[in-house]
Amino acid sequence: MGEDTRLSSAAVLTVEALLRELEAADRFSGVVGVKQGDQELFLDAFGWANRTWSIPTTVETRFDTASITKLFTAVATLQLIEQGAFTLDTSVIGYLGLEETGISPAVTPYHLLTHTSGIADDADEEAGERYEDIFLDRPNYSVIETADYLPQFVGKPPNFAPGEGCRYCNVSYVLLGLMIERATGATYRSYVAEHVFVPAGMKRSGFFRMDVIEPDVAEGVESIDDEDGGVVAWRRNIYSYPPIGGPDGGAHVTVGDLLRFHRAV
Repeated sequence: MGEDTRLSSAAVLTVEALLRELEAADRFSGVVGVKQGDQELFLDAFGWANRTWSIPTTVETRFDTASITKLFTAVATLQLIEQGAFTLDTSVIGYLGLEETGISPAVTPYHLLTHTSGIADDADEEAGERYEDIFLDRPNYSVIETADYLPQFVGKPPNFAPGEGCRYCNVSYVLLGLMIERATGATYRSYVAEHVFVPAGMKRSGFFRMDVIEPDVAEGVESIDDEDGGVVAWRRNIYSYPPIGGPDGGAHVTVGDLLRFHRAV
C-alpha cells in the first residue's frame, strides 16, 4: 500500500491559522487557494486590495503575479515550437535580427527558458543592481511594448557563455516575448490572452495598466521596514516598474484562474 499523501484537515487548519496570524500582524495581503485533485481544500482572502481606502481583498481580486507570468510566456513559446515556428535550438539573435548587440548568437530558446543564456539582466540582483535604478535616466512609462526593454540590457557584457552556467534572468523572457511577436505578428499580450488565457478558461486574467482604473485589481505596494524588520510605512510600487506587464512579469490573475491554468497544463 502506498503512503496516503492527502492533506489532512489539521494541516489545512494550520495553514489557515498561520495566514490569519500574518494578516493580523499586517504582513500579508492576498488570496490563498489549495486544491488536491478536483477537491478544493481551502480558499480565502486576506488583508487589503487597496490600503489607501481600506478595501479588503476577495477571492475574485486580481493580483500582479510578477514572475509567475513567465509560465505563460513559456507555454506560448512551447506552443510555437510545437507548431514549427522555430525550435529550441534556433539562434535567438539571428531570428530577431539583433546581431549588433552584446548577446551571443549561440543563445537559443532553450537557454532562455532555462536561465542558462548568460545574458546580463537589466537589473542583476546577484550583482547588487536595483530595478528602480533603470529608470533614473528614462521614465518607467516609456517601457510599454516588448521591444522597449531592449536598451536596458542588449549592450551589457554577458555573465558567461550560453550553457556554461545558470543565473536567473528576467530579460531572457523578454527575448522570448519578442520571438512570440515575430512568429505570430501579434503583440505578446494579445497572443497570450488568446492562446493561453482563453483555452485555460482564465476569464478574469489580463495585462492591466497601473494608470488605468480596472475593477478588482489589487494595488501593488512595498513595505518600508525599520532595522528590526518591522513595517513603518507602505509605498506604492509605481516608479520602479513598467506601467503594464510584459513577458517577464506583470500579468494580473485571480487564484481561481491560476488553478484553471494548472489544470489546463
